[in-house]
Amino acid sequence: MPALDEALRDVTTILDQLELRYAVGGSVAAAIHGFARSANDLDMLVEIQPNSDAALAGALRPSWYFADGAVRAAVELHGSFSAMHLRLHWKVDFFVAGASALDHAQLDRCASVALGGTLTQPVRVSSAELMVLRKLDWLRRRSGASDVHWFDALGMLKVQAGRLDEAWMRRAAAGLGVTDLLDRALRLQGPPPR
Repeated sequence: MPALDEALRDVTTILDQLELRYAVGGSVAAAIHGFARSANDLDMLVEIQPNSDAALAGALRPSWYFADGAVRAAVELHGSFSAMHLRLHWKVDFFVAGASALDHAQLDRCASVALGGTLTQPVRVSSAELMVLRKLDWLRRRSGASDVHWFDALGMLKVQAGRLDEAWMRRAAAGLGVTDLLDRALRLQGPPPR
C-alpha cells in the first residue's frame, strides 16, 4: 500500500530524527507477523519525554493534522493522540509509553524490519510475542468483544509457530491476567509444524 508506506516513512523519519524510541503495533504489526487484513490506521507506541512534546508537535505540524495541545496532553497523561496526514489521509494513533512493564518490553523487544514495497528504510516493529499479548489484553479489557483481535492473535501464533519465546509469553501473560486466553489460543493454534 503506497499511502501506508509513505505515511510510515514520514512518521518514522520524524521519530528517528528526534531520537524517540517507537514500535509499530496494531494491525500493521499483526499483519507482518500473521495474516494480512485491511486497516486504515497505524498504531505506534512512542517513548516521549515531557521536554520532547513540543519538538514532536512542531515536526509533525507541516504534514499532519492533530488537535492543538494533543501531544502535550498525551505525554502528561501517558495517553494517546491521533494525527491525520493531510495529503495521504492516513491516520496514526500515537500511544505514549508509560511505566508499565508491557510498554517497556514492547520498545525493548521490537526489531528493525525491512518491509519492502516503496518503503526503503527499516522500521521498528513490535515482536510477535508482544503483539499476541497486546491483543489478548485488549480482549480481556473489552470482555472478549472483538473477533478481529482474536483472529489477529491466532494468526500470529499460527504463522510464528515454533519461533516464539513461549516461556516469556507465559510470564508476561501471568502479569497481565491473560494466561487463560493465551492457553486457549495456543491450544486452538495447534502444534508447530514439523
